[in-house]
Amino acid sequence: MCDKIEVLGIRLDYLNVEQEMERLAEFIENDRLDSIGIITMNTLLLAEKEPDWKRYLENLDMSVISEKEILACAFWELIMMKKMIKLPKKKFL
Repeated sequence: MCDKIEVLGIRLDYLNVEQEMERLAEFIENDRLDSIGIITMNTLLLAEKEPDWKRYLENLDMSVISEKEILACAFWELIMMKKMIKLPKKKFL
């Protein structure tokens, strides 16, 4: 199983190039019909609006993130969530 990241509420594979190549080799060797999707910002924005597209993207056997901005968005969301959790409550006297 691979790591997942969430971008705009959509869970995607988070793989480096070496992991992607290993997965592709596994896909070639098995007898299944595996689905691979190239993920762009446009597909994410469409999936955010359309539940069928979101389901389609999340059910891919492998998603390949094609734009660095998608990763930036995912990590920005993660950082903001961590900051919200770690922020101490201010006490007023």
